[in-house]
Amino acid sequence: MKSIVLAFSLLMVTGILFGQEDIAAEHQRKYEENILKEEINGIYIPMDIDDAMAQLNKIANEESRAKLIGADEELVVERLNRGLGKWMISKWNFYEGSRLSHQLKQLGVSHPTDMSSFLIRTYYRQLNELSLNIEERASAIYEQRKKEQEERNKKKTVRVIPN
Repeated sequence: MKSIVLAFSLLMVTGILFGQEDIAAEHQRKYEENILKEEINGIYIPMDIDDAMAQLNKIANEESRAKLIGADEELVVERLNRGLGKWMISKWNFYEGSRLSHQLKQLGVSHPTDMSSFLIRTYYRQLNELSLNIEERASAIYEQRKKEQEERNKKKTVRVIPN
């Protein structure tokens, strides 16, 4: 009986692993395609951060831009991330990959919510004529995510299942 259970378990695990490998390979293939595209699902994808800032200038009208000037940076990022941030994540294809998300990943900003917050903060800083500190801010986000992952890893426990 133990050998039947063991064999069945092995088949299940093998099937699950192969299925996951197929999914991961397909995701990677799609990602590699997406990062080369100028347009995804009919939406223009900015080629880099500067282009993203230009696109945000096209989206925001003069009144909206004026509201951002002199406003509290943290509040702006928090509030705009709920709407504009979600729009960027979806339309600029941050989960499935795009040329813009790829550039942000290369900087160390890999989570889609971090990407949108990063771009919103960059836009705010550009409008307010503040230092953009692109590399420094990207590095801080990377280090924060790394620290959070290390904390999660410390909390993980290994369960031993008795025979």
